[in-house]
Amino acid sequence: MTFSGLKLTAEEMAAYKRNHWRIENNLHHELDEVMKEDRSTAHGSKNNLAIIRKFVYNILRLVIKKEGLSCEIQGAMDYFEGHSAKLLKKYIFSKVESRE
Repeated sequence: MTFSGLKLTAEEMAAYKRNHWRIENNLHHELDEVMKEDRSTAHGSKNNLAIIRKFVYNILRLVIKKEGLSCEIQGAMDYFEGHSAKLLKKYIFSKVESRE
């Protein structure tokens, strides 16, 4: 079987698809459970808010990695709240290096 120019066996393709959906399901779980995306009542701007939530999610993942936190998204949200001025300046209003 060919996928993006790669020749994969059925087992390799199945593993690839399972990994893709694991990542996808994890993201949607975080957006729904932590950020209450599915319960949003903002009907006219749902797409805009979904994009903003994904930006927030990615910033929080960056904070977890760069600050060396051992928590998930909710813990990073709590950490961000406690250090908001410092973290806003560092991760939102300043350049963040993508490589360590």
